[in-house]
Amino acid sequence: MEAASASARRSTPRRTYRLAPERPVPALYDDAWAALQWVASHAAGEGQEPWLTAHADFGRVHVGGESAGANIAHHAAMRAGAEELGHGVKVNSLVLIHPYFLGGDGDGYSESDEMGMALLRELIRLWPVVCPGTSGCDDPWINPMADGAPSLAVLGCRRALICIGGKDAMRGRGRLYCEKLRECGWRGEVEIWEADGQGHGFHLLWPTCTQAEAQLRVIAEFLSHG
Repeated sequence: MEAASASARRSTPRRTYRLAPERPVPALYDDAWAALQWVASHAAGEGQEPWLTAHADFGRVHVGGESAGANIAHHAAMRAGAEELGHGVKVNSLVLIHPYFLGGDGDGYSESDEMGMALLRELIRLWPVVCPGTSGCDDPWINPMADGAPSLAVLGCRRALICIGGKDAMRGRGRLYCEKLRECGWRGEVEIWEADGQGHGFHLLWPTCTQAEAQLRVIAEFLSHG
């Protein structure tokens, strides 16, 4: 959301989502929705953070995340399309950075280097730990493009940016997500940006590298025009 200052970040209690396996899926999605509702409550002057009430632009609420956070952000935006946040607040833009989306048949996966494939295998192995009783990698929680998943047409924002890494084994999932958005009847605008030759979450390891800075500029430009 377009509301931040060093003092406000220090004074606002840190909010995070409950972690698996102690709190399995869908707890983290419920927590993300509760956080959005907390933000929206300030639009009516009822929130707990006076700085947000006084300075936030509630016409420019953006949701985003990286890897698992991108998965969570997607589901938050989907819920925003199906339910009211309250106080007239809407989600404007969605930013997905290297989204953690799987697929049971391998559709949308991309060849990667040994490290990238090892990470993909680990993420596939961990999914049943995060979501006990899951139907597998075509569970709509982890594969929003699966047959039977809720239609992406209800995505509750008007703009979406998907950032992928050129060596990320899941980059094809990000591309497929964009394709499905364009085909499903969703009325928003979608953009995709690729960091050539970079793996999953590279910007966390090398935040000052050229591609990480370029990715940050793309995101900043996208949000500034939202």
